[in-house]
Amino acid sequence: MIIYLDMDDVVADWRAAVEGYLSWQFPGGDQWAPMPAELRERLAQYQHMYRDLRLKPGAQDLVQLCRSAVYSGRAQAVRFLTAVPSNLPRWPYSLQHKVEWAQHYFSDIPVWFSIGGENKYQYSQPGDLLVDDRPINCERWRASGGVAVQYRSWHASRSEIESALGS
Repeated sequence: MIIYLDMDDVVADWRAAVEGYLSWQFPGGDQWAPMPAELRERLAQYQHMYRDLRLKPGAQDLVQLCRSAVYSGRAQAVRFLTAVPSNLPRWPYSLQHKVEWAQHYFSDIPVWFSIGGENKYQYSQPGDLLVDDRPINCERWRASGGVAVQYRSWHASRSEIESALGS
C-alpha cells in the first residue's frame, strides 16, 4: 500500500489562508462554494499563498501516523498528491511553492501532482490509500480499486484513517 495525502485542507490550511487574506468567509463553511469574481481576482494577486500556508491542525499527527505505517511495514511509502491549480497561468509559482512548503514541513515526503483533483485516481493501485477532503476525489479513487478516506478534520477522520492503515 502507498499512502497518498492531499495537501490543501488536509495538511495545509488553504481555507483559512484564503479567508484570512480576503477577510471573507465561504458561505456555510463550504470551501467549494462559488467565490465572487472580484474576490477571485484579488486572491490571484496572492502569488505566494501556497508557499505561505500554515499547517492544518492535526497535520503533524496525521503524517506521523502514516510514517508509522511505513516504518512498521504496513505501507510502502507516504506521498503528497496534490492538484495543479485549475488556472495555472494565474498561479505560476504554485507548483514550486507546494514543493517548497512540503520540504519545509515534511522534507521526507515527495510531492506528486495530478492535473485536476478529479484525476488523482490515475495514481491508484488496488489497496493504495488516499486521504482527501473532496468527496469526488475519494469516490473516483475507490472506483479504481483504492481505499479512500474523506478528510474532515484530524479529530473527525482519525479513527477511519487508523482503520484503513490497519492500526
